[in-house]
Amino acid sequence: MAQNYKTNLKQNIRIIWSGISLMADYLAVLLAEIIAIYFSEENLYYIDLFIVIPFIYIAFIAAARTYRRIIPFWQRVESLFYSSIYSIIAVLLFFFVRANSTEHSIAFLALLWLASFICLVIMRYLLKRILDERNIFQIPLLIIGAQEEALAFVKAINSDIGMSSYKIVGLISDKIPVKGLENYSLLGDFKDIENIIKTTGINNVLIAIPYLEQTKKQEIIHRVQPLVRNICIIPSLSAIPMGGR
Repeated sequence: MAQNYKTNLKQNIRIIWSGISLMADYLAVLLAEIIAIYFSEENLYYIDLFIVIPFIYIAFIAAARTYRRIIPFWQRVESLFYSSIYSIIAVLLFFFVRANSTEHSIAFLALLWLASFICLVIMRYLLKRILDERNIFQIPLLIIGAQEEALAFVKAINSDIGMSSYKIVGLISDKIPVKGLENYSLLGDFKDIENIIKTTGINNVLIAIPYLEQTKKQEIIHRVQPLVRNICIIPSLSAIPMGGR
């Protein structure tokens, strides 16, 4: 019998993950401030240390939508890199315009930027690794299709920690799964799509059947669309919308 994944926890995975990521980022920025203060012998007001600077960083990180999107890890690193640059510029402007601000050294700001970027990346990596090892906050994903295109997708999410939020719960296919997918459960044929989706409560589906005629492919998409929240369609092996480098 197929497992049912339609629970309140699964439906709120992204909200919970966003909150945990935000707290991790706050701790990472706080640690970066302490490192920068230690090596530059700078002094900060407590309100700047615990509230103002972390809030600036979190605001820019949130603006980059890193709390919501599931993206390859290298793209997340790039996003954190630019967010840390924008944040340090904002911190500099804040110190400049504040009437009662004391002077802050360039060394402190440079150390803060470098330490914050490194701490943010390491904290995100460790947090994701710990949660993945315990299968916490993973999003159930059903794959329709079991040929080379589906295999390429599976390899991509297995090789990139940024995409490991997806947990493949099974396959629906009219063909025998190719080598590399045989360890995933084959839940049924295309004629069983509606019943499997309703039974499992899956809200996220990947459709990887470019070998079918366009009319048959459209028919399957139209059958799936009313039953789920998110659909990703892979038209061909060369058009997989994934990272994994």
